[in-house]
Amino acid sequence: MMAAVTMALRSLSEILEPSAKRRPELAVEIAKLFAAFNLYTGDAAKSAAQVEVWGEQLGEFPLYAIRKAYRWAVRSEGKMPSLASFIGDVKLAMGSKVQERKRLCINGQINRTLHLFGASLISVS
Repeated sequence: MMAAVTMALRSLSEILEPSAKRRPELAVEIAKLFAAFNLYTGDAAKSAAQVEVWGEQLGEFPLYAIRKAYRWAVRSEGKMPSLASFIGDVKLAMGSKVQERKRLCINGQINRTLHLFGASLISVS
């Protein structure tokens, strides 16, 4: 049972981890968005810089939310969304309080692990 719980927590962590930890996959998603809106200018350096800027700004968000916002943009936008607008859609795609649930899950995991070893969390102010 402990193995199943550990695997479930690892899967949840992978889903919720910031996309910056999976930078190659993030770059692919951004490049797909740019391709869907035909943004290639013929300047490879400029395209690489654009992907880098978007990657820096989207790196704190999980890939599942970025992929969902990508699908929304491609299916409903008449033009490429601004980075700020896209970030808004990513936040919406995450659902309400996802980051809070992640924090609570991690704290709960730490508390359970400490409990197994007879320790407890000590709050430092």
